[in-house]
Amino acid sequence: MTSLTAIIFDFDGVIADTEPLHFAGFRQTLAEVGINLTETDYYANYLGYDDRGCFITALTAHRHPVDPAALMQLMQRKAHAYMESVKDHLVIFPGVREFVREAAAAYPLAIASGALRHEIEVILEQAGLRKEFLH
Repeated sequence: MTSLTAIIFDFDGVIADTEPLHFAGFRQTLAEVGINLTETDYYANYLGYDDRGCFITALTAHRHPVDPAALMQLMQRKAHAYMESVKDHLVIFPGVREFVREAAAAYPLAIASGALRHEIEVILEQAGLRKEFLH
């Protein structure tokens, strides 16, 4: 049997519980264009999309035009709202800090995620875990 040589983590849902913050950012931003996004609707129909895909799907479902410039503005406003909420909420799951530190003492650690790198790094810094990950 081959021994373990490194550990690769997913980020959202494994290290950090960011989904409620993403939902809040989408809800706030979509409300600016007259779309009421409920939590039930978000988790049933939009979970798993990246920001672009979520906005395109929501705009299309509510018969709003999908203008590239307006789409970019929505994405920027949502990203800003999300990052502001990250500053106010520690989203690391309980026990993750201890586990990551213990694992980092024995193995190289990396993150493979669909999340944006700068968002991951901000959260890891906030949790005091950035230095534990080599990649």
